[in-house]
Amino acid sequence: MDEQNTPIGNYEQGIETMKKLWGEKLTEDMRALWKQAHPDVEKYITAFAVGEIWSRPGLDLKTRSLVSLSAAIALERDGQIRLHTQGALNSGATSEEIMETVLQLMIYASFPAAWQAMVVVSETITAYEKASDRAPEL
Repeated sequence: MDEQNTPIGNYEQGIETMKKLWGEKLTEDMRALWKQAHPDVEKYITAFAVGEIWSRPGLDLKTRSLVSLSAAIALERDGQIRLHTQGALNSGATSEEIMETVLQLMIYASFPAAWQAMVVVSETITAYEKASDRAPEL
C-alpha cells in the first residue's frame, strides 16, 4: 500500500471496536456504505473516529455509547439513535439505563427531541431483545 492509501490512526483497532459495538454484519455493512460514499470516509471513521477516539482507555464502550446516544438525541438523528442504542446494549447497558438517558435529555435537548428518541429507542430495544431472545431488563 503506498503512502497515499495508508490508513491513518489505528485502523485494525477501529474494526475490532466496531465489531464489539455493532457486530460483524452491521460493521461490514456500515464500512461498505462509507466506502461507497468515498473510500476516505471509511478510512477516517474506522481509523480515527473509532480506532483512536472510541478506543481510548478513559471511558468504557458502554459509557461512550450512552454519551454518543445523548448527542444523537440532541441532534435528532434517528439513524444514529438506533446505532448507539444497539452499541449501548451490546456494551452492557440495560434497557433501563438507556431509557433513563433519554429521559435525562428531555430537560437538555427538548421534550420533542427526547420523545422522538424514545420511540426510536423503544423500537430498537424491542428488535434487539427479539433477535437475541432476551427478556426486557426494565
